Amino acid sequence: MTDKKNDSNANTQKGFSRYRLSSSFGRGVSFGSPSSGRQDATQESQTPNDMPPPYSAVDPNTQQPAASTSQPPPFNSETDLLNSINEFLFDRPLCISTGPLFTSTVLFEQDADIKNGNLIRINVEMSPTDSANKVKAISTINRKGEYEFKIDTRGLLKSGMQHSCTIKILLPAFIQSTHPGLSIDLAGGSITMANLSHIRFQHINMQLSNSKVIMAKIASSNIRVSTTNGAVNTTDLVAEVLDINGTNTRVEIHKTQAGAITISTTNSCIALDSLTATSIKATAVNTHINCTDVDVGDMQLQTTKAMVKAENVIADSLSIKNLYATVAGSWTIGRLLEVTTSIARISGTVAFKKPLVPAHIALHTTTCIIDVALPAETFAGYFNALTNDSYVVLKWKGSQLTDTIKYPPVRFEVDDVNEKRGTIGKADPLPHYFSAYTTHSQIEIDFE
Repeated sequence: MTDKKNDSNANTQKGFSRYRLSSSFGRGVSFGSPSSGRQDATQESQTPNDMPPPYSAVDPNTQQPAASTSQPPPFNSETDLLNSINEFLFDRPLCISTGPLFTSTVLFEQDADIKNGNLIRINVEMSPTDSANKVKAISTINRKGEYEFKIDTRGLLKSGMQHSCTIKILLPAFIQSTHPGLSIDLAGGSITMANLSHIRFQHINMQLSNSKVIMAKIASSNIRVSTTNGAVNTTDLVAEVLDINGTNTRVEIHKTQAGAITISTTNSCIALDSLTATSIKATAVNTHINCTDVDVGDMQLQTTKAMVKAENVIADSLSIKNLYATVAGSWTIGRLLEVTTSIARISGTVAFKKPLVPAHIALHTTTCIIDVALPAETFAGYFNALTNDSYVVLKWKGSQLTDTIKYPPVRFEVDDVNEKRGTIGKADPLPHYFSAYTTHSQIEIDFE
């Protein structure tokens, strides 16, 4: 008994313990308590009941294989538990969640140790370190069939202190593989996920509050981020669906290839740069929208009381709706361009993806100028510009456009000060239609 007690004290001084879950949980950590460990140790001691019964067919002098232990040895303390390493296979989705009483820093990194094989490893560190005694880390399989790694913070309710933890998720660096998906529920802090394009995730779902997300060089079929009072910054993503839903959240998306991109936020800014997508829909309130170098099928931008600037946007269909703020940019369209605002200016340059394809352009505002440039060499169609209490000016390569110009042929149906309506060009049929309307301000159309 004295020897066993000394061995127990020695184990307490060795540091952190680590072991794996049973096979039904893949590979991970199973959590026991010190009390259960002492009970197991007692049961393992040799007793008369463990010996073969009298007249048994088992020879007691024959060495028998060691009895298997149904439970691995326990952690020496809750601190050891929280600093332990958890291992998960690629056979199930992985769900990670934290409690609401501290901030968390979640880091996804490459695991450069080839000996760890095809495993995801999780390491957790608490600050201050004494708070680890009040927190539990739990690894289970949840009702959805996912591996779930959860930080239980109920023990911190009465501490009255500010706590934080760092969660490191290490993924193998030497494999090309597919993972069934990640889900993260974070109450506050940050997530950084980078340089994992060699692993394609079937989905990445993040439910966040008061958190910042940075993603770079990630490939996934579906990426969905929902957050409040935070920021989302992504670079070099490849996804079929990218859905970001935020409140008071800044959204920046750079160098991304996607099928459908959907963004929603309020009271902040949306920045889109160097994107290729099938469709983009950004809906916001009191939020600036800035787009640069975007190539998309259908694009819809909508906000209020904040400027929309879309430079070098190529779209088959482009719709921009604003309220009480300016819309500006340069747009190359396939079949449709609609720009609407009120009490604010519209200023832009328009080009055609395919000049012979029918295209409709409609610009509408109130109380402010419409200033637009159309391609002189390729525009051929109808024009209709109307304002109230002001004037309309049409220019051809810097000179006033009149029906005396021989090329291209111009025909006015209405040539009043405040309204110009007619046709330009000689294509048959004429493929293009342009309309502009405002009130109490001028309309200036330049064919350049």
